[in-house]
This record gives sequence, structure tokens and C-alpha cells, in this order.
Amino acid sequence: VNDVLAELERVFEVRGYKWTHTDEQDPRGNVYMSGDQIKREFGWRPLVTLERGMELTAEWWKGNK
Repeated sequence: VNDVLAELERVFEVRGYKWTHTDEQDPRGNVYMSGDQIKREFGWRPLVTLERGMELTAEWWKGNK
């Protein structure tokens, strides 16, 4: 999650953004992001990297305010 937030800061040019959260413990415990299961079960592969996908998203948002 921190990697995604850092990438959001980069593509939207908001370095050091103060992400808000509570101190409440997530009832699911630790949460991880992984595409391994969808790759294994469905053969899915991303067409672009996370970084490029965020850049494309940022370009779209900036052009479609």
C-alpha cells in the first residue's frame, strides 16, 4: 500500500502528502496486494506496469477535470 501511495504522490506531484488514517487495527490483520492468484487461476497479465498505469490515469484525470 505504501508503494502505491508513493507512486500516487509522484504522478500527481503531491510529494509528502499527509495520508490520513486511524489507529484502529484492521480486523483482517495484515493486508497484502498480489496478482499471483489471478495470474495462476486465469492467466491474466497486466499490459502496463503499476507506474505506467498510474501515469496514464493521472494524464486522464488532468485532461478530464
